[in-house]
Parts: sequence; C-alpha cells; structure tokens
Amino acid sequence: MELLKWGEGGLSVDKDWQGLLIYFMATVNISVTNDQLSWINKKTSSLGFSNRSEFVRSIIRFLAKREGLLSGVSDYPFTSPQVRNRKKILADFEKSGKYSSAFLKDLKQGLEGSSYFKK
Repeated sequence: MELLKWGEGGLSVDKDWQGLLIYFMATVNISVTNDQLSWINKKTSSLGFSNRSEFVRSIIRFLAKREGLLSGVSDYPFTSPQVRNRKKILADFEKSGKYSSAFLKDLKQGLEGSSYFKK
C-alpha cells in the first residue's frame, strides 16, 4: 500500500493512511474575517483541495520553502514612514487642513516622544 499517490489533481495521501496521519497532527484554530474565509473557500475549491486544512497546510509548506516571501508580512499593511523629520511631518499634516489643532498637538507630542523620528 502506498502512502502517497500521484493523480490528476496532484499528490494525495492514500485514504487508508489519512486517519493515522491526522492522529499525529496538531489542531490550530484561527480567526479570519468573512472575506478571508470566502477567499479560502474559493481557493480550496478552485485549486482542488479536499478541505481547508489541506489548503492551509499547502500554503505553510510553500512559505516554509520561500522565507523571502514573508519579509514585510509582520507590518503589512502598515509600513514605517520614510520621512523621519518631526518638523516636516507636522508641517505636512498642518498643510493638509484636515486635522484639528488638538490632533496636531497630540501628534507633535507623540513625535517628540518617539525615538524613531529625528528633530
């Protein structure tokens, strides 16, 4: 009996072995938005995975072999500002005319208290 089989849909685990393999796997629960769940479901189906777990495990295996793809993921969609000059940042916010004086005061205090931004 073969553990792995190649078929039209790619590599699959023999049905007799699936239960045994699942026994040795950990269970992880994650929270996702409805949009993310919808995307996962669509991709699971369109790519021929039999369930979401197989799809997610495949993504993990893919990323594990391509660590470079993960650079920047920890702060996505947020990125560090390229301008580090406190005065320039504050001036740009003031110029926009979109922010109250109270907000600008708080922003100034926050920038002054930050070690990331320069004077």
